[in-house]
Amino acid sequence: MFLITDYVTPQELTGYIRTAAMDLRVNEFTLSAQLPAKELDDLEFRFNRGGEGLMEAAEYRAFDTEAPVTNRPGVSRVSGELPPISRKIRQGEFYRLKQRSLDGEIRSALLADAVRLTRQVEARFEKARADALVNAELTFNENGLSLSADFGRDSSMEVSATDGGTAYWDASSGTISPLDNLLKWRDAYVAKNGVPPGQILANRKVLSLLMRDEQIRNIVYPSTMSTQPHLVSEASVTQALGLFGLPPLTLYDAVYSVGGTATRFIPQEKILLLPANGSHDASQMGQTFYGTTAESMESGYAGVGAGIVAGVYHTFDPVSVWTKVSALGMPVLANPNLAMVATVLDPS
Repeated sequence: MFLITDYVTPQELTGYIRTAAMDLRVNEFTLSAQLPAKELDDLEFRFNRGGEGLMEAAEYRAFDTEAPVTNRPGVSRVSGELPPISRKIRQGEFYRLKQRSLDGEIRSALLADAVRLTRQVEARFEKARADALVNAELTFNENGLSLSADFGRDSSMEVSATDGGTAYWDASSGTISPLDNLLKWRDAYVAKNGVPPGQILANRKVLSLLMRDEQIRNIVYPSTMSTQPHLVSEASVTQALGLFGLPPLTLYDAVYSVGGTATRFIPQEKILLLPANGSHDASQMGQTFYGTTAESMESGYAGVGAGIVAGVYHTFDPVSVWTKVSALGMPVLANPNLAMVATVLDPS
């Protein structure tokens, strides 16, 4: 394959798809708000695993006495190699012949292909972010790559509505109130991290259960009402949670395709208690590292630097034009205890 610049240069195409990737992270693959992109001019990542947790209080001292010495929070240095990921798509001989002398149409088709490939690559990064947040570990076993990373979350940050012998929230009878679960989990989160969660990441099925929950309905509409509604609004759920000092819900229902089947990034039975997007705590939890690809080191890619890249290539037998998008990277959790995962629906 030979790099060609007849229709678009790698620098222009890379800039084009990086803009598309940023838009995807804001509007579609929104777990990047918790594990934001960070570009590294390297093929390895390094970070300190650990966190402050509960803050130790200083002590008063008498005048003219030495200041007590404190300790730094326990951290461990973690490093590893960033795995590569690429996708390419072909414009074949017949399509090229149909578009001869139509350079504008060919260019538009190449740009569209590059964005399509970028969406597929970013979808894989989103799946990795979801796996990291839900499982506190990553396992890659695809296309000859075998890699695993365990971020080491405390077992107290992995809970279930059935803890203590209660039922899941979607059980037909005998279920504990979701409010009781959430309050207990909020307290456990504070005990481990020293701060409360800033949001509850949940899907619409969980929201619909909360909208119909009897305890929440009684908070919004007094139980003495003769005609109490069977459900409350989404805003009323947020209001009821807030009365108990619980964070608001953030809806997340993103899916990707596996062999043509829609599959959730985060299993429907799970919810996550997380820092608020953009908060200091979120910045401490982790990042998605994007390294320097082998393609970006080729002379035709001069100046593109670290991050996702794209280029157009030519083959002669058969005559084809290929669009290729490549990246090097993965998400990492520096403080996995800031992501608490709870199983609230029956997973069977």
